[in-house]
Amino acid sequence: MKLENLTIRYGTQQIINSINLEINDCEIFVLMGPSGSGKTTLLRGIIGLTPITAGAINWSGEKGNVGIVFQEPRLFPHMNVIDNLAFGLRASGYSKTERYKVVDHYLDILQLRGLETRFPHELSGGQKQRVSLGRAIVLNPTVLLLDEPFSSLDTSLRYDLTDWLYQIQRDQGFSILWVTHYLDEAFSVADRIGVLIDGRLRQVGEPLEVYHSPSSEEVAAFFSLPNRFLRDTWSELFPKLSIPAESEMGWIPADALWLVNRGESFEEFKVESNLLVNDGIGEKHGINKEHETEIAIQRASSTGYLHQKQANGRIFHNSIVAWFEGEIYRVKHVTNGHTVVVNSKYGKWNVFVDTCCKCPEINDVVKVVVPFNKINWYYK
Repeated sequence: MKLENLTIRYGTQQIINSINLEINDCEIFVLMGPSGSGKTTLLRGIIGLTPITAGAINWSGEKGNVGIVFQEPRLFPHMNVIDNLAFGLRASGYSKTERYKVVDHYLDILQLRGLETRFPHELSGGQKQRVSLGRAIVLNPTVLLLDEPFSSLDTSLRYDLTDWLYQIQRDQGFSILWVTHYLDEAFSVADRIGVLIDGRLRQVGEPLEVYHSPSSEEVAAFFSLPNRFLRDTWSELFPKLSIPAESEMGWIPADALWLVNRGESFEEFKVESNLLVNDGIGEKHGINKEHETEIAIQRASSTGYLHQKQANGRIFHNSIVAWFEGEIYRVKHVTNGHTVVVNSKYGKWNVFVDTCCKCPEINDVVKVVVPFNKINWYYK
């Protein structure tokens, strides 16, 4: 399925602006974007529920069959599971015998065997959503449109149904255009993702490519990427280094930074050979650019905040780091550790500290260590 300059307007308001996108055969394409960006409107335009103002939807071969599943199951309350699943087949002209035969084939796939005679009010949330998905899947769609189908479910059930649907898609071979606001859901299923902002498709690519190398500050802000700073801030931290000329912004993951408590001398970490330490004013220690040997920080204080993985010998290749002092502003507890917010003259920095390390306290003064080679550059 290929969208060519697809545009949708409500009166004078342009909701979808000249989108060009091709969904490949057997592909899961995940569409993300902030609320109000036009994601649902785009799906409704493709399925024909909302008029397209301009542009076209084309197919590489014969015209494909498109199904859609919304956030709410929207089952017919007066129909049992069998009749809900068979509704589309009935509308397509299948005889009663034919449609029940098709539905029976899918009952095991949909994990609905034994529930055939139940009505929607007798089903759990997950069962209702499987019926809703099954109603589209039994029609053998070329492309299945999903509008946040699992967002109303609890986390564990959402994970289970995401894995379940992924396996069905791989077995059946249809394509999916999947709208979600869950980053973990997108990354677990997507072959490619696209970011829709203000009705425009701002970036398309493989999940890690889009996440680590956003095309603009708008995309970076949508992903809430941590430690995003202008080029001037990075230049102040690394005055002797050459920052890519086209880069206006840079961000670095919270787990790429390290905390060292104030009482420890940085030199105690025995930084070796080709590791450059830059304190922001040009002081250098032990650099040898011709050396390409692996380097490891050999020591970490048992009372400090340095990650345990460094104490075990974290490896660097030609690493260059800067460090500065700051004060703990906030400690946010996450499932696998803590995100520490450090207030400094360079702004607020988010640093991840895992569960096996001592968690600093608010108002503690620490050093933040920044490795240059972990910075991701992008346009503003």
